[in-house]
Amino acid sequence: MAEVARHFERSRHRRIADAVLERAASAPEITTRPRAVLLRALRHGRLVVAHDGDAVAGWFLSEPCGRGVHELGFLFVDPSVRGDGVLLDLLDTALAIEPHAVSVTFRPDFARWLIRAKGFRRVPLTTVTRVSRGCFLLRRLAPGRLGVALRRTSAGEAWYLVRGA
Repeated sequence: MAEVARHFERSRHRRIADAVLERAASAPEITTRPRAVLLRALRHGRLVVAHDGDAVAGWFLSEPCGRGVHELGFLFVDPSVRGDGVLLDLLDTALAIEPHAVSVTFRPDFARWLIRAKGFRRVPLTTVTRVSRGCFLLRRLAPGRLGVALRRTSAGEAWYLVRGA
């Protein structure tokens, strides 16, 4: 069973960030984040990581959107540990960081599960933008993510979700 945590010795941060980036580079469905973002998230306990032995088996990123709100994203769970409760452990640990959360997914089954199991509700983009104080939209307008955001939004229907707000 994978171990899930969000606080790590500072000496491990670079190794964890590198392992996440290496894995993300090998999976085209993952929108990567800059190394500096991951290192900052590790410093502040906002990158929730599952380890299966020495290997990184999954992660969930919590990006702050002002006081009490965060965007949850950059989720990955290795196929070898899916079904072992790792996703639940990652999500529960990430949800505990802030009382309110925003997120987007293009996977309707996952969105319905979040709504049913974790109290999210589906909302329009304007609500996610308001709750996140504009951070959600600004992140997608960043040069490194704009192209990815445009490809994803044209590939399927976005499910915008909020929890606790």
